[in-house]
Amino acid sequence: MKRLLAELHTLQRYWSVRLCAIVALIVGWIVDNPSVVPQIVDALPQDWRPIASILAGFTTFALPVFLRWLPQPGLATNTTDGGAK
Repeated sequence: MKRLLAELHTLQRYWSVRLCAIVALIVGWIVDNPSVVPQIVDALPQDWRPIASILAGFTTFALPVFLRWLPQPGLATNTTDGGAK
């Protein structure tokens, strides 16, 4: 349990984890209020809807993965014990 908490303390500093947390909150809000999705889609102009669907997929999957690949200074951990302190 201590190792898990130590890793969570380290993970919360990654931008990719923060972005995934924000996306999870948005998805939770949409699941709680399913009528929001048609309202958002109806508010978009017809020409923007394909672009919005591409951006939604990019934001939920590709952007967190890309951010995780970027080097993030100050997050080096000891690899012998898996980063736990």
